[in-house]
Amino acid sequence: KPKREEEFQAFKDMAASLGAEAASPIPVSDASYLEDKIYEQRYAFDSKKLNEYFEISAVQQGIMDIASRLFGVSFGRSDAPVWHSDVQAFDVNDANGPIGRIYLDLYPRDNKYKHAAVFGLRDTSRRADGTRELPFAALVCNFPKPGTSPALLSHDDVTTFFHEFGHLL
Repeated sequence: KPKREEEFQAFKDMAASLGAEAASPIPVSDASYLEDKIYEQRYAFDSKKLNEYFEISAVQQGIMDIASRLFGVSFGRSDAPVWHSDVQAFDVNDANGPIGRIYLDLYPRDNKYKHAAVFGLRDTSRRADGTRELPFAALVCNFPKPGTSPALLSHDDVTTFFHEFGHLL
């Protein structure tokens, strides 16, 4: 409890130094900004510099590598049809063969869902002949898109990507 009070006091002090009234509650929406300012002041830490370590294709590969090791699955590019040229399709396999397909729809575009989420596209089922219909699911996010400069993710974006990928699996 004393540590919590000390940390909360640091937030109140930083907010006051930036012009907030001392008695006002700190809006939740200001917490990340204040935390960045405290880290800058106390530790000379710039969260934007951290982004340089999180290029989106490297993060994607890292997440897939970790999932492969943890769950004994592999991800192979699929030539399945996709709904937009930015969408990537992957067949998911385990030691016994195919177990499903995932779609990664990672970049923003007009009229696209604005939050990070996973959507089931097809549930698994047994066909009349005894074979299994494979499940499909899509991870939809709005991360920076690679272009003339690298697409760098924030630490929060990386956390979101890992979290949603867990739902996808």
